[in-house]
Amino acid sequence: MVCTRPDVIEVLSGVPDPRIDRTKAHSLCAILVGTLVAVICDCDCYVEVADFMESQRDWLSQYVDMTNGAPSHDTISRVFRLLDPVALSKAFYECLELLQIKLTGKVVAIDGKCVRGSFDRVAGQKAIHMVSAWAVERGLVLGQVKVDEKSNEIKAIPKLLEMLDLKGAIITIDAMGTQRKIAKLIHEKGGDYVLAVKENQGGLHDAVKSVLDIAFDTPHEGPQPEEATSFDNHHGRTEYRRFVSLSAEAIAWAKLDGKWPGLRSLVAVERRCITHKKTTVERRYFISSLPPSVKPVAKAIRSHWGVENGLHWVLDISFREDHSRVRKDHSPENMAVIRHFTMNMLKRDTSNISIRRKRKKAAREAAYREQLLKN
Repeated sequence: MVCTRPDVIEVLSGVPDPRIDRTKAHSLCAILVGTLVAVICDCDCYVEVADFMESQRDWLSQYVDMTNGAPSHDTISRVFRLLDPVALSKAFYECLELLQIKLTGKVVAIDGKCVRGSFDRVAGQKAIHMVSAWAVERGLVLGQVKVDEKSNEIKAIPKLLEMLDLKGAIITIDAMGTQRKIAKLIHEKGGDYVLAVKENQGGLHDAVKSVLDIAFDTPHEGPQPEEATSFDNHHGRTEYRRFVSLSAEAIAWAKLDGKWPGLRSLVAVERRCITHKKTTVERRYFISSLPPSVKPVAKAIRSHWGVENGLHWVLDISFREDHSRVRKDHSPENMAVIRHFTMNMLKRDTSNISIRRKRKKAAREAAYREQLLKN
């Protein structure tokens, strides 16, 4: 008898099946749920997923139809190659809506990551690149978009932002996303932005740098900035950071306000890194729609740096994403979405153990597995 199904399974049951009827020996819901649970339980390829579904056939039958047994790894692979990534992502967003995540005043980091093992030399396919939205304080993936092979993140980021409810959120993006259209989209959707500025952005970089360098080096001249500092010491490396912020009015002469909707502040951070071998100093510049109060902007900038450890490092180390050889058709993108699904489910368990240990625990303990599905 099938028991009451968790919301995530109900959502996955609504994903359209791309197969023709005569090839449906196993339901799409069973394949999706089986794959999702298998990835939670430390499986990283279709062969391992098929083995897991075979070994846990009785347990899975509580939630999905396993009348025809477990699908083979070839069947699972074929389904993920055919499955529309947009449809799977839609299910992902429906599950997020059930969580009713409040983003007001929270940092959402937008950043890209290459899935290195997804290249296919025979087919002439490069490794795919995914742009993700990471809710820093909640530790959850809010969405993802694949970068088209002949495009770049500049075109993918607006697609991702269009899918998200940005009202009240603070969106951070590195210099690749510092585009007027992106700033306008964030502003129109009710969010704030903190965008990195680099030298290839010409007049903007020169204007911001000119006033902030004066604020850093000769603070008695020109507009008086707000300042904040922070300090870290770990693994033999000491890092000092100094933040300064000014009102965007300091560069009114550059006539940038109308070009960057909502622009209110300019920020610079100087990072001084000291190791036993050398000392390096780096200064970076940002524009923001936040008020020129240095502490909130400094927090947002530091939070964005955390996406590497909070998301990308976990995907590489705990999910071994870069070693995955899933590479045909829509498979790499769909499996990236499944990994994000499972990462969110594991993150919602707030017990103080690593993602990798949670995956192994789920593989051992059916009760814990059920708890993750029902959270």
